[in-house]
Amino acid sequence: PRAATAIKDKIREKKARRKKIQGEIWQVEKFIKGLPEGIERQILEMVYLEEMSQRDAAELTGYTQSMVSKIIKGVVKDS
Repeated sequence: PRAATAIKDKIREKKARRKKIQGEIWQVEKFIKGLPEGIERQILEMVYLEEMSQRDAAELTGYTQSMVSKIIKGVVKDS
């Protein structure tokens, strides 16, 4: 019985974490969709929604990885 209770508790905790993460993902998607069209939005979509590395996003946009990082920091800082 104790083992079953412990397993149930772990399952409940995992479900709660999954729900929290899904909520956070939704917030990120909402934030990015609220940005005006442009390179900043494009970079954030690539990195956060398409799960691309900053390096890959830089190659696709013609920027350096450092510049992509600065753009992301700037957008997040301004929000």
